[in-house]
Amino acid sequence: MPLKGLLVLAFLNRALAAGPWASVGEKNVAAVLRLNDIGQTIKGKQITAARVASLAQQMASFYAPELSCSAGDKTTSMSFSLTAVPFAQCAGAFAKLWGNMKINNWQLDNVAIDPATGGKTILTYQPSDFVGVTNDGVEVPGTEFHKVDVSSKYTFNDQGLVTDLHTELDSGIMEALMTKVTNYGLGVE
Repeated sequence: MPLKGLLVLAFLNRALAAGPWASVGEKNVAAVLRLNDIGQTIKGKQITAARVASLAQQMASFYAPELSCSAGDKTTSMSFSLTAVPFAQCAGAFAKLWGNMKINNWQLDNVAIDPATGGKTILTYQPSDFVGVTNDGVEVPGTEFHKVDVSSKYTFNDQGLVTDLHTELDSGIMEALMTKVTNYGLGVE
């Protein structure tokens, strides 16, 4: 048997041994990786409503017509939670939350399939580098952060579309960054 055939059999054997959740999860992981690739185009640029709207158009086919989305700890000002809304509205909420930031880099370090959900939940971890910016895009001194923990949870339906997205980040760091950006804009340091 050719080597390629053996590799395919080894892959199928692993997937069958893991259970049906593995093939569902691998399909959903592929979608998350594609979303990450699309998102990479915003690296080094200020997050603006127009940029995020453009990304949302490119990403829309990966999301259900209505979904739930949230970010951050609900007890802080650096959060939002929406239910049964189109993806464009979720993207707008992310743009508003992170509008005074420029993401210089992120690396999708870990992607995990939750077998307890039949492979429908994908968890990601991507340490991120960012800097605070004014509304005009001027970088604010003292707001550069490196390797900040950012994690996301994607929940998919049977059709392979995202129905729930939650992103978790360090709200304390984000609040401190936004305070520095606001004070810089007011001429207070």
